[in-house]
Amino acid sequence: MVTVEGICGDDDAVRLRKLLDDLLSEELPAIIVDLSRVEVLGPNGFYAVLEGQRAADETGVPMVAVVDMAAAVLSAESPQLASLRNSMQTYPSLDKALAGLAKG
Repeated sequence: MVTVEGICGDDDAVRLRKLLDDLLSEELPAIIVDLSRVEVLGPNGFYAVLEGQRAADETGVPMVAVVDMAAAVLSAESPQLASLRNSMQTYPSLDKALAGLAKG
């Protein structure tokens, strides 16, 4: 699991993308990206998550995100969080993400 907190700007996005690549090379059964504590997901952070999702799809590793959708919808500064719901499987909590992956 990867947890991102606070503001995910350009430098953070580069580190996030590298971390996702590193996790994919470990042949994990699934990856959860916990964005529930993100205040702002910048455009490059959004792109890093989507590129990680694309790479996960290519390797057959399920990748889901935990997003506080109530906060995302209310955040005018971070429309990317709400957009993730249309781009990948998202869950409102870690428990629901784990349950969703278990049903898999």
